Amino acid sequence: MSIMRDEHQACLAGLGSYGSELVERYRDLLDSADLSNEICVVLQNVLAERNGMIERLAAMQRARGELPKAGDPELVFLHSIGDWAREQVLGDTGGTVRRLREADKAWLESIEEALELKWNGSEQRALEALREHVVWTIARLEALSGD
Repeated sequence: MSIMRDEHQACLAGLGSYGSELVERYRDLLDSADLSNEICVVLQNVLAERNGMIERLAAMQRARGELPKAGDPELVFLHSIGDWAREQVLGDTGGTVRRLREADKAWLESIEEALELKWNGSEQRALEALREHVVWTIARLEALSGD
C-alpha cells in the first residue's frame, strides 16, 4: 500500500466510500421506515445490484494496492435519521425518495468525472456498468416521486 494516492486510487476511494454510504442509507431506510411496497421493491432491487458493484470497486482498489474503506458511519446515521424522521414523523415519502435521488445524482456526477480518466478495459467496463446502474436507479426514483 502506497502512502500517496494517484488520481485513479483517489477516485476509486471516493466512489467506493460514497457508494458504501448510499448502500447503508438504503438499508437503514428499508429496516426502519414504514415504506410503501412499491418503494421497498425498488430499494431492494437497487441494493441487490449495487452490493456487487461496490464489491467490484473494492476489488479495483485492492488491485491498485489500496485497502477499501467504508463510508462515514456518522454521516450515514445522520442521513438515515433524517430520512426516518421525515418518513415517520412528517409522512414525507416523496421527500425521502427525492433525497435519495439527489444523493444518487451526486454519485453519478462523480462516476462521470471518473470516466474522464484513462482506465484499463475491465475497470472502464465496471465504471460504465456502475454509471448505467445509477442512471437506472435515478429513473426508478423519479418514477416513484412523480417528478
